[in-house]
Amino acid sequence: MWALGGLFYAAIYVLLALVVLILLAAAVFAKRRKLMYLILAMVFGCFIFIYYTTNKANYKAAQLAHVGTYELTNYPDCDSCILALKEDNTYTVTDKTKKIESGDWHYDFGADYFIVYLNNERDQLGVGRFRYVYSKNTYNKTIKY
Repeated sequence: MWALGGLFYAAIYVLLALVVLILLAAAVFAKRRKLMYLILAMVFGCFIFIYYTTNKANYKAAQLAHVGTYELTNYPDCDSCILALKEDNTYTVTDKTKKIESGDWHYDFGADYFIVYLNNERDQLGVGRFRYVYSKNTYNKTIKY
């Protein structure tokens, strides 16, 4: 599932971690400027933390952009089924007031794609029986970082 974009993120983590390890080793083995190496290691450690939290917040925002209701057009034996994606990564398919199906969903992305998977990656939103004609995003809260 990882595309080239995922490998890019992993490479940045590895590179920053290597810089931190080299600076920590330099702080331990250096005869002078130990404090400078330690401060630099802490700065690059902060870069790792900031990079991680920013990526996590962006992922959550992109995932929550899909929270809402979808009018399904291709669901078997159902002309007016509604798919509701919820914030807790669960979904339900209802026909007026009757619950037909429920399960888990998650969001995946790469450098050039994004996919909303349903049923533990057995189905995708917008394809097959989960094809839809209209959607309404219902998530309007601010995201806490």
